[in-house]
Amino acid sequence: MRHQPGLRRFPGRTAHDAEDIADALEILVGPPEKVAAFEVLGYTGTWSFVAFWQMPGAPMGQRPVVWLDSEGSPYGVFASSLADFLTVLPFGNGLLKSTLSFCTGEHPRAHLLDVPQLAQELVPHSIAFMQEYYPGREAYLTWLSQTAGLFVAENPVARIVQAYQSHPELAEWLGR
Repeated sequence: MRHQPGLRRFPGRTAHDAEDIADALEILVGPPEKVAAFEVLGYTGTWSFVAFWQMPGAPMGQRPVVWLDSEGSPYGVFASSLADFLTVLPFGNGLLKSTLSFCTGEHPRAHLLDVPQLAQELVPHSIAFMQEYYPGREAYLTWLSQTAGLFVAENPVARIVQAYQSHPELAEWLGR
């Protein structure tokens, strides 16, 4: 069976899975008290994580969603809420990682591009990739609009950049 990239969910995770997740998060973010600040939504085949950042007092649906890269960078808030996360999800984690690399200045052409140019570069490729490798994408888009009452982000790059810029405290809190 061919491996398909993307996020994996945790239905019925075992204690062993939870230990592996906690160990990987500790490597990425530090001590257990920092690990406890993240509620993992999914992870990639390279152990990069998508997680809620447990901000005190914020209800679950209003907590920011972060990308914690297995290589340590890029990382950052990429969605300001669960609803924002659901609307950028159809573009895949490639667009997400490239946009966060742009935000942190690590994208190879970050100094040459602005947000509209980056979106023009990334969005068409991301849509084509997701359509080819994720046949359930169309069903997800239908669910998103008809059941969740949300619509795919019109400009996912701008939405990710805005969420990242709205939460600069994550880098300081992680000591980066």
